[in-house]
Amino acid sequence: NLQQYHIPEPSAIFDITFFVRNPKPFFMLAKELYPGKYSPNIVHYFVRLLQEKGLLLRNYTQNIDGLERLAGIKPGRLVESHGSFATASCTVCHSKHDSEEVKALIFKNKIPQCRHKFCTGMVKPDVVFFGED
Repeated sequence: NLQQYHIPEPSAIFDITFFVRNPKPFFMLAKELYPGKYSPNIVHYFVRLLQEKGLLLRNYTQNIDGLERLAGIKPGRLVESHGSFATASCTVCHSKHDSEEVKALIFKNKIPQCRHKFCTGMVKPDVVFFGED
C-alpha cells in the first residue's frame, strides 16, 4: 500500500538519491517500521537461548525491525547487515545523533536536521538505503 507515499516506484522509498530530494515518504513509513509495534517470535527467543548457553557466535540478520535486540541478543553478537533504527546519523557529515531524539522528531512529523554547526544535512535512522556505501 505504497500509493499513499506518492513515490515513482516502490524501491524509491529506500533510495538515498530520492531521500535527499524528498525525505517525507521515508519518514512517514518509518513511523510504521520503528521497533515496538511487533514482538519477537519463538525463533528470536531460540537464538537468545543459544546465546545464553554459550552456543551463539554471531546472529546475522537482514531485518531492520530490531526484533533480535528486543529478544535480548547482545549487540556484540548481532550483525545487522541492513542497519537498524537503534542508531541515527547525519546523511552529510555522518555524525551520530541520539536515536530517541530522532524518533521523537519523526513521530512529530518533523525532519531531523544535523545539529553540527556548519552542517545542513538531514539525520536518519541508520538503515541502509540503496545507493549508500
